[in-house]
Amino acid sequence: MEENRRLATTDELTGLSNRRGFYLLAEQALREVRRRGGSCMLAYLDIDGLKPVNDAHGHDVGNALIVDVADVLRGCLKPSDIRGRVGGDEFCALLIEDREGASQFEARLAQAFSAFNAVGGRPYELSVSIGVVQVLVTDTVGVDDLLNHADGLMYAHKKARLAQIADRTVRD
Repeated sequence: MEENRRLATTDELTGLSNRRGFYLLAEQALREVRRRGGSCMLAYLDIDGLKPVNDAHGHDVGNALIVDVADVLRGCLKPSDIRGRVGGDEFCALLIEDREGASQFEARLAQAFSAFNAVGGRPYELSVSIGVVQVLVTDTVGVDDLLNHADGLMYAHKKARLAQIADRTVRD
C-alpha cells in the first residue's frame, strides 16, 4: 500500500514529488505554517531552453538536464522545504521557513545554477525562469491560487528576459 502511494506521488525521473505529491504535501505544510502563525514562499520554475537541448542532443540529454535542475533544487533547499516536478519542465518549491525574501532566494538559486554551470562538462547550461510568491500568515488562499500567481510571475520574468536578449541581439 505504501509503495503504491509513493509511486502515485513521486516523479520517476527526478525522485521529487510529482504534481499530485506536491499538492498533498504543500497543502498540509501550508496549513501547519498558518497554524503556527508563520509565513512561507512558493516558487514556480520553468526550465529555459529544454526544447533546443532535446532537438540538438536528444531526449536522454534533455532528461539529464531535468535531473540536474532537480539536483540543484535539492542542494538549495532545506530538507523541510517541499519540492516537486509539476510538469515536463516545470518545478515548484514551498519554502517553509521563510527567512529570506523572494529576491534573496532568486539570487541564491541563480548562484547555485551558476556554480553548476561553471563546472561544465555538459552540452547545456542550466537556466530557469522563476516566479516567487510570499505567503503571509494572513493569506487564506490555497495552493492552486498560489501556484497560478507564481506561474504568472514566472511568465512575466521569462518574457522580460527574452526581451532583454532580443534587445541585446539587435544592438550587437
